[in-house]
Amino acid sequence: MKLTAVKTRLLLAGAVLAGLFLGLSPMVHADTYPFLTATGGDVWAGGWFNTGSACDLTNYQDNANGGVNTYLGASGGSSGDFGAYVLGKIDTSGSGPSGGFKTDAVGAGSNKLSFANNASPSGLFQGSTRQQHCVPDYYGTKKNTSTGWDGNYADNGQYVVAPNSTLSGGTVSSSLTLFVNGNVFIAGDIRDAAGYTEANVPKFALVVKGNIFIDPAVHQLDGLYIAQPSSGTNDGVIWTCHDNTAGQSLLGSWIHDNCASSLTVNGSLIAKQINYLRTNGDVSAAGSPAAEVINYTAANVVGGPFFNPSPPTSLKVESLVSLPPLY
Repeated sequence: MKLTAVKTRLLLAGAVLAGLFLGLSPMVHADTYPFLTATGGDVWAGGWFNTGSACDLTNYQDNANGGVNTYLGASGGSSGDFGAYVLGKIDTSGSGPSGGFKTDAVGAGSNKLSFANNASPSGLFQGSTRQQHCVPDYYGTKKNTSTGWDGNYADNGQYVVAPNSTLSGGTVSSSLTLFVNGNVFIAGDIRDAAGYTEANVPKFALVVKGNIFIDPAVHQLDGLYIAQPSSGTNDGVIWTCHDNTAGQSLLGSWIHDNCASSLTVNGSLIAKQINYLRTNGDVSAAGSPAAEVINYTAANVVGGPFFNPSPPTSLKVESLVSLPPLY
């Protein structure tokens, strides 16, 4: 059975500042209940992507399709430090550990910073007027004059990478943005160089108009990772564990044998949908680590933006107050 023995891709469409969240299949349950955590930022689920500067409502995801469905047990489980803003619903069903998602990181099962629709269209965010939440068209509006990339992660600037490329991973020491009109496979860790200050924070961004596949051997990704749909709803997906085959389905047995490790993202994931497939940890075991951790770190906002020109060197950011953080 494909994608149902451990985790499936039931999730959402929309943006997230710490990570889009996972759906777990109600059909087949594994003997463990992997979970994920988001620290330092808020979570958005639901919505769609802009076309240029206009919010595209053609494939808009809300109600049942733009929600959070993950595991939360008495010993811990999926959670975020701050708020969860969901245009669908935060599911509380499930077997074994109950479904749900903890927000505010205080107390078992606390959800006082969770804001979501009910199953009906008359929920918190949607009444007679539809709540519009669209992710910027990063590929269409942020890409400027770009040249071919030589594979050096110490490069500075914007570069176009051929579709269906493999990124072997490396150490980012400057401001590097890669644009890909097609799929990308990440085969190795992408890490910020150590020892940076607020004056030279490394900035890595990967903007893909297609899918992002992450090898099971990858355990750390620093920076901003965006997967936009190229057309309709066929792509725009981030897979946290994948073998880079042409198809977009995986056998549950392959996931069981290959994805029993953790993944930490120090930055943000933005996609139509994210398939969280790592199976490390167990929500039913107290103190068990999460399978996936999304850390919204200070490096995301200190040292200038990812895409726009950096501020003059005479200006220095000494503090930043923004809740939720915005790109």
